[in-house]
Amino acid sequence: MLAAGPAAAPLLPWLAGAAEDLATRTPVLAAELLGQVLDTLTPPPEIADHLRAGLAASLLCIGNSRQAEQVARSALSVPSGPRTEAALRWTLANACTVRLARNAAPVLPAAGAIGLVRSLPPGLQRSVSVLSRLQSGLAIVVEMLAGELEPQGIRVNGFIADRCGAPDGFARAATFVLSPAASYLTGNVITIDGGDRTGHLAGVF
Repeated sequence: MLAAGPAAAPLLPWLAGAAEDLATRTPVLAAELLGQVLDTLTPPPEIADHLRAGLAASLLCIGNSRQAEQVARSALSVPSGPRTEAALRWTLANACTVRLARNAAPVLPAAGAIGLVRSLPPGLQRSVSVLSRLQSGLAIVVEMLAGELEPQGIRVNGFIADRCGAPDGFARAATFVLSPAASYLTGNVITIDGGDRTGHLAGVF
């Protein structure tokens, strides 16, 4: 797919910059391409960091959460830039979530339900783009697990919990989604933020 050697070197900066988009748009191709590059070439450290982050994300998107976790842990064992580290930690958190949900599934009762919760990390400015990224990342995990566990009768839904708002508002919504009353609801991500997407209403709640 990509010939190893000096001729491929000029493509590495472009590939490093495009790795994140490739992982979400064409994860199968990205996993194969990025894996091949890392196996056959020796990119500079700053480029290799971006490639590993893209590889971990693409592996998660295609359902290979175990290998995604391994790649992310390995990449985090060496220093990297703040953006790359954040991407790797995000992938690692999602991969660990998948592993925990799979481990929990065998002990759940028939027609059980799993709720996965994500909240805005402390210190991160709330915005439409940040919340969209948070939701899309959780949606990948929720849809993967919902499809995988549906034959066992287990429903999987996700919640984006914003920091503004009363705790009981989140509790009531989550209680309904996880209850038998919502037995047809699976594979969804519900954002519980009072309708605020920008943070402008944070002082009202």
